[in-house]
Formats: sequence, structure tokens, C-alpha cells
Amino acid sequence: MSEEASFETPTPDPALRRLDFLVGSWDVKGSTIEGPMGPAGETEWMEGGFFLVPGDSLVVTGPARIRRTSSSDGTIRVDSKVPVGPDAWTPMMSYVLTRNG
Repeated sequence: MSEEASFETPTPDPALRRLDFLVGSWDVKGSTIEGPMGPAGETEWMEGGFFLVPGDSLVVTGPARIRRTSSSDGTIRVDSKVPVGPDAWTPMMSYVLTRNG
């Protein structure tokens, strides 16, 4: 006897739509002390709408402290730190995201 199971495709939590403002093409201007970061980046939803994908503009592996501050002009300032010891953190990146177009 064969049993067939049916599965419903899950849908993303509607609260994730609050991140829609990040989707699109951005200019990235700032400085990188250590680590890969390109001069521009594009962010999009991964298929299914569960995750945002930042493209090749930013790769952070391991622990990091990232502070994002939105401005009234629509830019987003990002300051990042990485650990350099048990209780010590050092700046890694500081940049401003400005939407293209």
C-alpha cells in the first residue's frame, strides 16, 4: 500500500516585508579596515522570500557587531567591529548606503 503525503509550501512571515526598503541597488561609500567589500552593491530577496541576499558587496564571517542607522534622507550608515580578543573589538568597516536611482 502506498501513501502519498501532501505538503504546503511555507510562506514567509509578513513581518519580513518591513525589510523591503533594503531591496534594490545601492552605492556603498566608506572605508574597510579589513575584509572584502566592493564599491557598490545590490540587495534582493532570495527565492521564496525568507532571506535577503546582499550580493557581493559585503561578506562578514564569524562574530561581528554591526550598527545600522537610518537617516531622514534615506541613507543608511553602517559601522562594523570585529573581535580582537576576549573582550576587545576593533572597527572593521564604516560606510554609507545610498539608494541608486
